[in-house]
Amino acid sequence: MTKKALVLGTGLVSRPCVESLVQTGFMLTCVSAIQEELDNLLKAFPSLSTVRLDVSKDKEALQKLIRESNIVISLLPQFLHHAIALICIDEKKNLITTSYLDYAMRSLHESAVAAGITVLNEAGLDPGLDHMIAMKSVDALKQVNGQISELRSLCGGIPAEEWNAGPIKYKFSWYPKGVFLSALQPSRCLLDEKIVDYETIYEHAETFTGHFEDYKLECLPNRDALIYRDMYDIPTASVLFRGTLRHLGFSKVLKALATIGLMEQSALPELESNAPILTWKELIIILLKLPHGRNQETVEKAVLEKLSNDQEQLKILTDLELISNKTVPKKSTPLDSLCAHLVHFLAYEPGEQDLVLMLVKVSAQLASGQQCIHETTLIEKGTPIGGHSAMSRIVGLTAAACADLLASGAVQGRGVILPITKDIYEPVLAKLLAEGIKIETTVSEV
Repeated sequence: MTKKALVLGTGLVSRPCVESLVQTGFMLTCVSAIQEELDNLLKAFPSLSTVRLDVSKDKEALQKLIRESNIVISLLPQFLHHAIALICIDEKKNLITTSYLDYAMRSLHESAVAAGITVLNEAGLDPGLDHMIAMKSVDALKQVNGQISELRSLCGGIPAEEWNAGPIKYKFSWYPKGVFLSALQPSRCLLDEKIVDYETIYEHAETFTGHFEDYKLECLPNRDALIYRDMYDIPTASVLFRGTLRHLGFSKVLKALATIGLMEQSALPELESNAPILTWKELIIILLKLPHGRNQETVEKAVLEKLSNDQEQLKILTDLELISNKTVPKKSTPLDSLCAHLVHFLAYEPGEQDLVLMLVKVSAQLASGQQCIHETTLIEKGTPIGGHSAMSRIVGLTAAACADLLASGAVQGRGVILPITKDIYEPVLAKLLAEGIKIETTVSEV
């Protein structure tokens, strides 16, 4: 049977996914609302079919495309996936996404089971590859009757050190808004059997040591690690921690942006498309509720006071031109406007490299009384000229490998699932290793 896949989204991580799918014999239709992205893909892969479509506005056209495909791979933002999944259920087509599984998607499980389809979520890097690496170690330790005592999973996609000269210590290799939304999520972990909650993760960043010594890093708590106790079936674990790795100082950037109000997600009348032209300095005046018409010096003084007189944070904002007379891209909310500004300001330039780092540590108590520790690391740099970013390569190859598995009928699970079973993680990890992704595991007993 011909393998026909529909790829939704042609942004930063799409090209390696498309390339891998073409190489494994898929006939592809790629969909995007941005014609330039489609044209660029078509130049690289002339066999593609491309369709310009805003999937959020034309359900009928999207449903027709899904009906004509065997499998759907969505590389679009998370908030679009529920509507896409509903159509896939109606048309009885398997779906893969690279986004976190949220409540709305989880609620579709029974409907997907009834339709006889698989909706595979979190099939990217983190989430995605982190699950597969963790479950491979968990299953191996259970095979020797180990009682899992600890799970730590850390990951970061950051600029390679030699290109890390920007004020934010970060550049965008994936959906820009996702970077900030992740930072706004509260976090929870389990440390020595005690639940620890973090409301503002940037207030709890810690210097990271012990691995990746070539880089000066910090670790921020990442989302709710307690869900992995049931998800991975590790009820004996006394430590559960997920973290995000960033260059040292990134948390200060987040704190400065949040303190000034630039990460607010509520709409402002002044940021609507039909509102008068607005400068960044004028937006700061609005956010800080300062009198209109304040000069640059007065505004900077007010900002500095709001930042508890932290000159370093003030410099971050001025270097990012966020207290300037430059025009704000009006995107309804401060956060969306900020992302529209930074996506160009902090884009990777030709020749610049990104870097992906991952560490997954799983420990277990053996019958002998010893602790067995599995530590798996991944270090991947992007190819600076004519190649792919590390982020896009890993996310794209992982999603494509999962699509190939589903298309071949090798995945047994039905409904809304995650890549945590052996029939998924074993072949996907093998595929990534064959593609040169360096995933290395050390096993020790203490």
